[in-house]
Amino acid sequence: MNEPRILARDRITGKLVLFHVLPDGRFAVETRVDVEPILEQNQVLRNNAPSGWKGDTHWVASIDMVQHQQLRNEGRIQDHGDFKKWLNDQANSKWRTKRGKV
Repeated sequence: MNEPRILARDRITGKLVLFHVLPDGRFAVETRVDVEPILEQNQVLRNNAPSGWKGDTHWVASIDMVQHQQLRNEGRIQDHGDFKKWLNDQANSKWRTKRGKV
């Protein structure tokens, strides 16, 4: 099997699009996003964030553009209650920059 060809690379978002030729002659397009730097930054921010919710403004999460677009397509970004529910879900805790419930 041939090495995949790079169709697109966005260094800002970390998005990489690869073109694969499969053994049976078909092809596949794969999209990869390296979110590790965002998740590592979120952990540092979460560990250093003050406890409590005093004040008007809090940085509660950082997500990559691909995740944001997926949430937007699902209508979650537009529905504040649903987005808060998504943020509060334990499965999405790595995207959070602050502990506690939004």
